[in-house]
Amino acid sequence: MITVFINGHATQVKLEHTLQDILLLVTQKSSQQPLEQTLEQPLEHMHSSNNSQHQFDLSAIAVAHNQHIVPKSQWAQLTCNENDQIELYNAVAGG
Repeated sequence: MITVFINGHATQVKLEHTLQDILLLVTQKSSQQPLEQTLEQPLEHMHSSNNSQHQFDLSAIAVAHNQHIVPKSQWAQLTCNENDQIELYNAVAGG
């Protein structure tokens, strides 16, 4: 296990988890499914705006890894190291 910081909060994750896995870990908090089952599901499962189990829609966020924005196409390939910083940004409409 390693510690990464998600929006400033320390979170324990497995060394082999990718950024995509970690995002699924964060969003499964309100899910009733076991973590390992959730991590095996494809990312598209989280994209549905009709999925009320999750706090936010992964298709509507931007992610920074150590202060660099990571394209969604790279989430499944990027692995994290001890003390990495992950920031989640959600666009908000309005003025």
